[in-house]
Amino acid sequence: MQLVLVQQGQFKYLENPSKMTDKQLEEIIESQKSLKDLPNSSLVSQMDILSEEHEKVKQSIIQNTYYLDKLEELYNNIFRTYQQRNNER
Repeated sequence: MQLVLVQQGQFKYLENPSKMTDKQLEEIIESQKSLKDLPNSSLVSQMDILSEEHEKVKQSIIQNTYYLDKLEELYNNIFRTYQQRNNER
């Protein structure tokens, strides 16, 4: 999956920011059953993975919001021009 970032009217393709593998996610979900039994090192490792993933997903959402806003702006510009042409007839 590629994401698109819009800055000052420029489109820029970005790679999928997610680095957490499906296996890591499955392991973290499975470990929820026995969190009290895990060593601190494992807890810290999982917190690091989740914190990094959270930040990447948050940035992705922000970038996609900019993209969505730009798409709406472009559509509205085209639609206004279309309406003006049809109202002149």
